[in-house]
Amino acid sequence: MRVTLSLGGLRLFNLASAHKKITDMWTVIYLTFSHKRFLAGADWPERKHEYAHPLLQETGTLLNVLDPRIENPPGSIRETHKFELEIGYGGDAFHPTKRGRRQIAKIASYHQTGTANMDQRELVVLPDEETHKKMVSAAQFIFQRELSKKMK
Repeated sequence: MRVTLSLGGLRLFNLASAHKKITDMWTVIYLTFSHKRFLAGADWPERKHEYAHPLLQETGTLLNVLDPRIENPPGSIRETHKFELEIGYGGDAFHPTKRGRRQIAKIASYHQTGTANMDQRELVVLPDEETHKKMVSAAQFIFQRELSKKMK
């Protein structure tokens, strides 16, 4: 489960340095948005039952995937392709719970889509308008700076 952000509009320009810098900045901006959203409980419904250790918060593992300060946490996807950035949950890492071995990405998918016994709690969503504006501004700034370096 991941969100893909595209820089496809920059294909006409030969600025590899801009692509890398933009996707690096977008990673930080998007993960900051997602991390804050997770901490705030997003717009998730109340839990139906009280459990001693709700899996969503038990170890912080699912939250850590969205933390921009942690480099490559287990269960995360942070892949940069030439014109795209993929961020989300994936891979084969297991959640460190005492309730049985489950892959982090699988647990995240249960929350993302919901189950018969659990309401949907989306972890990976498209950026909100404010975050989108930050990403566009960052891309424009970096692109203009790199283009002006190339023009000199």
